[in-house]
Amino acid sequence: GKKARLSTRAMRSYMNNSGKLLFPNNPSRVWFSEQYAPQVWGNGDSGTGIQGDFLDIAVDDGETVTGLAVSDGALLVGKQSRIYRVDYTGNAADTWIVRQVHGQLGVLSNWSMQVIPDGLFFLSNRGPAICYGTYSDVLPQTRLIQNLFDNTSAESFDLSSMIYTVACNDTTRNQILMTISSPGVTIRDRVLSYDYEQKMFGLYDGYQANYVAIIGDANGFPVFWYGNLSGEVFKTINTSASAKYVDGGITPILSSYSTPNLDFGDPASWAQTDFLYINGKVQSSGNLYVDLFSNNSTTSFRTISIDQTLAQFSIGIPVRVGAVMQNLKLRFRSVDFTGVSGFELHWLRLESNESSGTRMG
Repeated sequence: GKKARLSTRAMRSYMNNSGKLLFPNNPSRVWFSEQYAPQVWGNGDSGTGIQGDFLDIAVDDGETVTGLAVSDGALLVGKQSRIYRVDYTGNAADTWIVRQVHGQLGVLSNWSMQVIPDGLFFLSNRGPAICYGTYSDVLPQTRLIQNLFDNTSAESFDLSSMIYTVACNDTTRNQILMTISSPGVTIRDRVLSYDYEQKMFGLYDGYQANYVAIIGDANGFPVFWYGNLSGEVFKTINTSASAKYVDGGITPILSSYSTPNLDFGDPASWAQTDFLYINGKVQSSGNLYVDLFSNNSTTSFRTISIDQTLAQFSIGIPVRVGAVMQNLKLRFRSVDFTGVSGFELHWLRLESNESSGTRMG
């Protein structure tokens, strides 16, 4: 029946018990099976039955349990805007310790929760996030594409349709693959990847996916499968351990970082900015793009391309500006996905025709 299917999807094994989310009358309740007997459960909402058959998680917070996962030796219970950590004590008088995890993040979809080396990956109410120990936060890389997870943005994915988002973890390629909904689309229709080795996001073209899974082939090698709402199931062709599912094609997601407006003071202090020096970590490949905005404009007056493979990048590359301005804002971005771990800046320096320069950390 419907309840049995729901409990199967939401089950997580912890301390040789199975936990499930099942009864709508108690939206903050997590049920536990008999220890070592995942088929034996308590007697419904009556609260009678077997040893330790349920645990209520912050019943007065007004939220519903939305996800269960086991990570870092603890059971993590997600709600709409918060996460709770449940630790097993082994003490019959006080079997469980329940603590709220720091960080106002909730779990949007139970099926998005995946354990990776950095902690527990999950789709939160503010985008892809990580939970480690007693702390949770959106991934640093999520902040670079925050507009895609902001319902006030026209570019945002349809988060209201992503409560059923499914993710899988390809540990061979160090990638999370997750179904997402394009703007204005009410089903999951695309696949978002997070490469937790390269620390970068990408969108896979050609995959109209509502469900994703990693399934081992005859030799135990993990293969990416996906399905859609038309009842079609597909197996990816490329099974090379080093490949990133290139048979489907990938569209890199623009990663960027913008400085605040750098104010040059009153008009008497406005001088021509001659050079901008940029120093950062040399990369194995790829370019760094710098958009320059002046006088509070939202349109850049110049875009600079810097080869990040040059040894001089670690010393400081000079870029000609040649403009008088009230203030300056810089946006740094990288559109190269393969082989590049984004970009790393160390310091900036502006030089004008009336000063020897100002260094900005």
